[in-house]
Amino acid sequence: MAAAPSPLFTQRDLNCLSDPDRSTRKRALEKIHKELGTLAKKPADFTPEVAQISLEHLHKLLVKCMRDPTEKCRELSVMILAALFPLVQDPAPFIADAVAGIRERLGSQPQVEESEEVRLETLKFLEVLLAVSRTTASEHINEVVAILEMACLDKFPEAKRLSADMIVSLCKTDGKLLAEHTPSLVKALASSLAHQQQKIRLAGLRGIEALIPHAEAAVLTEALPLISRLNLDRSHQLREAVLRVVAGWLLELPATATPKILPVLLHGAADELDQVQEASVVLMGQVCCPPRPTPAVRHPARVPVEAGRVEDARRVVAQAAPRTGWRGAGGRGGRRRGSGGAR
Repeated sequence: MAAAPSPLFTQRDLNCLSDPDRSTRKRALEKIHKELGTLAKKPADFTPEVAQISLEHLHKLLVKCMRDPTEKCRELSVMILAALFPLVQDPAPFIADAVAGIRERLGSQPQVEESEEVRLETLKFLEVLLAVSRTTASEHINEVVAILEMACLDKFPEAKRLSADMIVSLCKTDGKLLAEHTPSLVKALASSLAHQQQKIRLAGLRGIEALIPHAEAAVLTEALPLISRLNLDRSHQLREAVLRVVAGWLLELPATATPKILPVLLHGAADELDQVQEASVVLMGQVCCPPRPTPAVRHPARVPVEAGRVEDARRVVAQAAPRTGWRGAGGRGGRRRGSGGAR
């Protein structure tokens, strides 16, 4: 391999990346990683053209190092790639190899990569690839979905959170890409709804929220029993968040979905906290009498509601009580009854 005209490495560094001695490989990776951190702050010396040439020489060697038996070598190789891709002129020639390398490490069950920290860094690398090239998701959607599914099932909380955030971003960019994959992705995200950490439960909820508008009705039917359990979550912020999610669905999804979704929103009116009860009533007002749409408003929770509409919602809730058996149970007993009776 010819020496690269790059200040990032020497020909010896490239040779060391394939050396049989793990300490030699590690030292070479550490040197390149340190040098890249310095050069990235000097765009005059490390131009996009120079970065492109550097990646041409490095990318196959670094993808190979992602399989290195030494954890530190795997971590450094991923970190170098993630830092280098945003600096190049055209990342397209290198994306296929990178995505294939990530899927090899993260896209199977069980995941090949054993280190939690390296799994997280590798997932961050995928996030970089999706950001630097708009065609990454469309051209490699099967690989991307396989990686995200396994990441949602990861035992490492931060990997769960990041994968859910990436699903939300993909839905915002082009939700149609994920349409046929929503059943498997929603199922994978559902594992986060029972996680002990509130932020992971919330991330899972946000991921499902973003996917449902692109899913078939059957996916919603399967997801709602899991979503409805959040009505009884120990975190009042999450109980309120699920109300906002289903209110958004009521405004966005076909009317045929309303009978399935509405009980989740009504449940909030019997919450033990006045704050959550009021949120349920306000959201009911927005659902029953939606305001005129404006470009700046995308979420029902951010739409101001007139007092008359709140009173309309209260009447709807009161009229629904005889049919649902809800009597507006106030105080702390309301949630205990919903979860199987007071103890």
